[in-house]
Amino acid sequence: MVRGWILGALALLLAACTVQLSPPIDGVLSVDGAAITIDNLPPGEMRQYRIDVEQTGTIRVQAVPEAVPQASQLELTVFNRDFVPLAKAVSRYWFGIPQVTLLGITPTPIDAYRINLKVQAGDVFFVRVANRGTLAERVEVSVASFTPRSDRSDGGTLRDGVPVTGAIEFLGEFDTYTIDPNLPSGRFLHLDYSGPIDLVAFVFASTDTGEPPLAVLEPQKNNCVPVQAGTFVLVRDRSSGSTVEGPGARAGFDEPGSGQYTLSLLGSCPVP
Repeated sequence: MVRGWILGALALLLAACTVQLSPPIDGVLSVDGAAITIDNLPPGEMRQYRIDVEQTGTIRVQAVPEAVPQASQLELTVFNRDFVPLAKAVSRYWFGIPQVTLLGITPTPIDAYRINLKVQAGDVFFVRVANRGTLAERVEVSVASFTPRSDRSDGGTLRDGVPVTGAIEFLGEFDTYTIDPNLPSGRFLHLDYSGPIDLVAFVFASTDTGEPPLAVLEPQKNNCVPVQAGTFVLVRDRSSGSTVEGPGARAGFDEPGSGQYTLSLLGSCPVP
């Protein structure tokens, strides 16, 4: 009898050890709900909040320093329900996986820190706002739904003389296009991008991206190449050392100087 009681107690103890403990939080944020204002966030301190998602869609987590926005040095981090970090922002213009943003990158003076997420109903996230600067901050934290630029991952057509603008707004996102099968000969594909993410465009002979690309366009060099009708284009963030199919390490926003880019089919390449 005693042995049975001991075994039962051990089983209960083991079960208790497997219970997932929630991290300490300072409040709960709802999507499109009221913002939470941190009246005083001293240097070196942080606040954590839970986000409960009720509807499938896309959301933007945002921290806005109100008192001294141009001198702010915040760090915004989003975690999943198991408190595994998903993304980190130390700049207004881009966000990335934690491993990238922790590699010696210091906070940048900006107005707002933002992270975009694709979410499912019932998801739970945690957000941490940390002050990495030397001044106390008054910060407004909020979560809002938003409509991203039209998702082009199912394919769009690039036509002669018709520029197409896209944006990489989520970690791991890529856009794909098919060049007009009736494209005249002697045309060039031009990539126009100026921003903080490592954005590239791969040109393939077909939709089989397992084959070596015919060309790789980069914003600062080799940003214009000759192309043929019917070829396939894939645009994405190319993190250091990644393959064509690897996960993008950075993303931006649908804004110039961030995640927004333009592809054009031209009769000749622009003069540098």
